[in-house]
Amino acid sequence: MLKAYQYFFYKTYKFIKNNSIPNLWSQWRAIASMIILEIFLINSIIVYFHYFTGIQKDVTNGGIQPFGIIMLFILAGFNYYIFDHKSKWKNIIKKYDNLPKRKVDTGGILVAIISIAIIASYFFCIFYVMGQLKYKID
Repeated sequence: MLKAYQYFFYKTYKFIKNNSIPNLWSQWRAIASMIILEIFLINSIIVYFHYFTGIQKDVTNGGIQPFGIIMLFILAGFNYYIFDHKSKWKNIIKKYDNLPKRKVDTGGILVAIISIAIIASYFFCIFYVMGQLKYKID
């Protein structure tokens, strides 16, 4: 599982490095992109849970919920430790740069499909599913 996560980072890093100007802090951009995708995924799972179980969703008065802040710090800490602590990201990039081109291309397609699916699911949740939910206002 960790290898798949590292490969996902590798493909995200390579995409950002090849498509952004300037190339500064590409590893931080890749880590931030992964955190955003993780937040999208977690939020989608929570919304689908409320939708399929029929449990009312709690709504606060426009503020950020403590759960969101805690989750953000956990994800940021986890990603920092996995990728940036002692510059582990450099070894990950070297490791996956040595893969055959066919595996890299196949993996890139898989990473792109997963990323697009997460983003599409998130926006589907925002625009359709959340309109169908029952809310409990505090």
